[in-house]
Amino acid sequence: MFKKLFFIALFAGPVLGFFQVDTTKSWNRNHEVSVGVAQSAAKVPQALVQIYQARDFKWKGAVSVRTWIATKERHSRSYVVYEIEGWNQQSGGSVLSVSRKDPDHTWFGKEPKLIYELKGDMAARAIGQIDTLAKRYPYTHEYESWFGPNDNTFVAHVVRNVEEIHFAMPSNAVGKDYLVGEKLYDCTPSKSGYQINYRGMFGVMISKDEGFELNIGGLVIGVNPSEKEIKLPGFGSIGFKDVKFK
Repeated sequence: MFKKLFFIALFAGPVLGFFQVDTTKSWNRNHEVSVGVAQSAAKVPQALVQIYQARDFKWKGAVSVRTWIATKERHSRSYVVYEIEGWNQQSGGSVLSVSRKDPDHTWFGKEPKLIYELKGDMAARAIGQIDTLAKRYPYTHEYESWFGPNDNTFVAHVVRNVEEIHFAMPSNAVGKDYLVGEKLYDCTPSKSGYQINYRGMFGVMISKDEGFELNIGGLVIGVNPSEKEIKLPGFGSIGFKDVKFK
């Protein structure tokens, strides 16, 4: 019985998600449109660090979100967006894009969601670290859509190494568990625990903020007792904070 429930939990989300993705789009049909989630940079005097997510491209969107980082320095009138764009690998260019633009852009028609924000002095200190990590990122000419290194690998690497950022990556961000430098273990992105992982393929994570996660072939199943959440492939984190058991 347990085995059946385990495999249902592992594959139900990907199967249901597959029927909701558009597989007809190609890399050259991404038209970015701001959806108005981000405040106008000119109207926000303090420094900002933001992390966004949107459902990923084509079949990968059945199970995974894509993440990217935006920063805004104090009194700046524009955002700087750090993101991985895998299609640049085909032309031999850098897959790491650093550009001044609106951070809340659609990704192949999928609307973004702001999932983390840091403001003020702490954000100002973090911005320099983020830029340095981007410049030193070792996989600027490598991209693997599934296990990593990919967009989520980059964001997790930044989050893990910037002291001011305390954030648990979405459990359905495939590639987040690929440890930069081909490490087998490291602290979790939230820096509240540890994880062991082999190239984003298999591993385990235990921490205060992420809870327990088991990575099987890039898909994550787990539980976060502190947030009263279960984590399922495709679905991500499902909360039960408002559920009362008699």
